[in-house]
Amino acid sequence: MDLLEELHASSKVIKVLLSQLRVDRTYQRIPSQPMIDRITENWNLLASELILVSDRGKRPEGGEFEGGLWIINGQHRVWAARRLGIDRLDARVIDLTGEENPVGIEAALRLQTGVRLGDKTYERFKAQLAAGNPESLAILKILTQHGTKPQLQPGDGGVSALASVEAVYRLDDAGGLLDETLTLIQDIWGGFDEKKATAVSLKGFAWFIANHSEEANRIRVVERMKTVTSMQADARTRQFAGVQGGPLWLNFYIQVLDLYNDGQPATKKLQIVRKGAGTRLGTRSGLPGSSK
Repeated sequence: MDLLEELHASSKVIKVLLSQLRVDRTYQRIPSQPMIDRITENWNLLASELILVSDRGKRPEGGEFEGGLWIINGQHRVWAARRLGIDRLDARVIDLTGEENPVGIEAALRLQTGVRLGDKTYERFKAQLAAGNPESLAILKILTQHGTKPQLQPGDGGVSALASVEAVYRLDDAGGLLDETLTLIQDIWGGFDEKKATAVSLKGFAWFIANHSEEANRIRVVERMKTVTSMQADARTRQFAGVQGGPLWLNFYIQVLDLYNDGQPATKKLQIVRKGAGTRLGTRSGLPGSSK
């Protein structure tokens, strides 16, 4: 029996005072007001499942973690109940009083119980960090080394295309390709704002590096890409996609090749690599030049 199963087996179902419940934003999603409205309008105490709460017990003042009762799953129902004047709800309470890192356990449970409302990518990634997910922690380290961070809430700065960051990271075993991709973007456009490190550019540059790093002249790649801004590159990508179809990120890769090959002798022109793109980085509408 693993830890989570043991905690579930030893948990208790009791009524909790809603005024005592707290929410840890290091792993919890931002509440959805429309969801709270829907639950409030259709409230049914009998049909409502148990909320999941952790009891961290008393913690040393000034310590890393605060004590008390914390909502793991059910914050929207708690907000709705408060609106309706309900002061107590039935809850399954997990005893984390003896755990050194209660937040990591809570975050892991939160990721397993988010069924009422689908996570946004940044919400999922935030919870994975809090839960100590090795891949997410490795990605955080790489982003930090490049002077940036994952964007864990809208407008917070950093790299927002986290699903694409994860996809690039998974293309190799140690995150080296993600590191090279970020380095290339930084060398070309000087940073990682939402116009530069996009889902499209991250995948497009990664596919270029994965398939042409040995034959391409990196200095030429940087110099040629510097002739266009990130917004111009995006516009060219959409023009390519409008003509030949296919996912935007693959068309981004193709327009990088187009810029690189422009003015090159035939013997030095790079050839487009489409094979494997759909399965390794994902496509939604087939590949340029394919019959799909």
